[in-house]
Amino acid sequence: MKLPPEGALTITVYALDSIGNESLNWGLLASSALVAAFPVMIVTMIAIDRVLRYDQRSGLKFV
Repeated sequence: MKLPPEGALTITVYALDSIGNESLNWGLLASSALVAAFPVMIVTMIAIDRVLRYDQRSGLKFV
């Protein structure tokens, strides 16, 4: 198995392929945006959970 796989594209290149000369593939653009945003959402949710959990233990106050 070769890394990266032959013909592999980054998510930004894949999303830009959805933009044509006369049309726009909205389904491809929306799905690539979701794939790009999903890891950021997961990391954010984990970070917020940890901050709130340790906030209760330490007595810190957040606005």
